[in-house]
Amino acid sequence: MAIVKLLKKVNEMNKLYKKYLSDGDIKTIETLSKAIESSDISIAVIGLYNHGKSTLLNALIDDVELKTFKTADKRETTQNKKVQQDNIIYIDTPGLNANEYDDKRALDVVKETDIVIFTHNATVGEFREKEVEFLLHRYEEFNQLFP
Repeated sequence: MAIVKLLKKVNEMNKLYKKYLSDGDIKTIETLSKAIESSDISIAVIGLYNHGKSTLLNALIDDVELKTFKTADKRETTQNKKVQQDNIIYIDTPGLNANEYDDKRALDVVKETDIVIFTHNATVGEFREKEVEFLLHRYEEFNQLFP
């Protein structure tokens, strides 16, 4: 009987959500609810190719041998790679600006990740156009969610 009452309350709340909240607000609430229900946290690292994403992830998981996430002088990561340690899922992404398919794979993971870390190789100087474009889009998305 308690489950029936709970389901009725949930249904009432859904009606209120639809009446008083925007679609964006509802989506944010749903996303946060899913995150709260799940004890896992996902962290993705994104940036241009060969800008230290895999190296950073190896450091975060304490892999001094650099074997978990491949590193090299040439592009190694062409697919999103997930590694879980305890309740944290670490995600290595292909580099932005390598090709359009790598960009899509990297950008798709941003939508599904709790925390996104953006890397930039300071030795190359100022941000590249693709980096600025990525950061501006994230800024605009954030402002739409939290005006």
